[in-house]
Amino acid sequence: MKKKKMVSLVATGAICIIVAVTCFLACSSDEYLDVIPKESSAIVSLDIAKTMKGNSGTTEPGIIKALFGDIKVEQCGIDFSKKLYLFASPDGSLGIAGKVDSKQRVKDMLEELASTGKASKPKTHRKMLFSVIKQSWIVGVSDNSCLIMGPTLPSSQPDMMRKMVKYLNGQNKGIRDSRLFAKLDSIDSPIAMAARVSALPDKIMPLLMIGTPKGTEPSDVILAAGLKRAGDCLVIDATTSSFLNDLNKKIETSKSVLRKIEGKYTASVPSTAAFCVQMNAEGKALLSLLKDNKALQAVLAGINTAIDMDNIIRSIDGDVCLTLLNYGERNKELQMSAKLANSDFLKDIDYWKKSCPQGGSITDIGINTYCYKDASLTYCFGVSNDLQFFSGSSLDKAKASVTNTQDAIPSNVRDCIVKGKIGISMYLPALLGNTGISQTVNSILSPLFGEEIKYIVISME
Repeated sequence: MKKKKMVSLVATGAICIIVAVTCFLACSSDEYLDVIPKESSAIVSLDIAKTMKGNSGTTEPGIIKALFGDIKVEQCGIDFSKKLYLFASPDGSLGIAGKVDSKQRVKDMLEELASTGKASKPKTHRKMLFSVIKQSWIVGVSDNSCLIMGPTLPSSQPDMMRKMVKYLNGQNKGIRDSRLFAKLDSIDSPIAMAARVSALPDKIMPLLMIGTPKGTEPSDVILAAGLKRAGDCLVIDATTSSFLNDLNKKIETSKSVLRKIEGKYTASVPSTAAFCVQMNAEGKALLSLLKDNKALQAVLAGINTAIDMDNIIRSIDGDVCLTLLNYGERNKELQMSAKLANSDFLKDIDYWKKSCPQGGSITDIGINTYCYKDASLTYCFGVSNDLQFFSGSSLDKAKASVTNTQDAIPSNVRDCIVKGKIGISMYLPALLGNTGISQTVNSILSPLFGEEIKYIVISME
């Protein structure tokens, strides 16, 4: 009896030890994630093992190369069998978190960079290593984690270092038990992103709010996406939702009125257009969505003063495409094309002519084709024989909105647009221009996806 009890105790003890060791190993392997602040508004995960196989268009951990230069990646002391994480911290700084394989090898790498003037000589502070790369990126290294944050001006670097000490010590709650990280972890993609829409660039933020109720705060909307490269195009397969249950239900209800894009107008969008938005819906439901979106309402507002654009939109049944040909402050040319259920609104043209605002006029320029002009706006529009609405800043550009062009956006971009219910295509040279913003965007994208990304396509379900 005593022998059986002894065996039972030994067995129980062994099981407890196995469970404890398993839990320890499971926890310690992901412990490096705790350096990412829980309140971070955006997180990107990079599965380096998969991206190095070419799944994302890259052949190496380019983000590391971009920061550290031409180093032997396999000897840099970072464990690339574990994911790298990019994040936007609560104070707006950018960060990179990785698992340390060998603290000594990381130190050796930093000392090598310091010898060539690419980094400051690593110093020990509270049992951690610190160095500054490219005069603005602070590297902090513990036994388990490598944390890089910046860009930071020299005068602010001591404050940033103090924050990083807290992160590396685990004094702040890490990201692992946050809902944003859970959302990120559910995405099956070598490169994945989960972000509050408010953390994303201002120029695309309004487009990502399509399908959200009027008055919704961007900080309450979550974008979850897988990212990959297709030729010169960055493809973002995305969904929007909210952690607020009532708002999430409303978002799902709003998006349910949209149908899969057929691609009727993808070959009509010029390759150099700043951006286009494509959807497929019945007109009344579509109008409701557009009215809830401030950006799209603003685009249409100027036209709506003379033309009953609301009534035109109510007549839609099928694909609709809004194209902004350029994005200059003074020159924003809009094309709109759509498949119509009917053209009943043409009966109101005479009334529109009579009720034009002072200084404006509507004239006939063809069969079921008209042009509105005032001191600041020229807008031509009409209906084709096969019930397509076309419009633009001139007659030629209006007709072009429903005509296939040889200089259309590339086929890989078109294929990505039609994958979902909302397709957004952005041509970076036209959208950003030759500016510092353009250089910044390219400097962020190129380490992850390689050089010469010209298009970004967001396909939303």
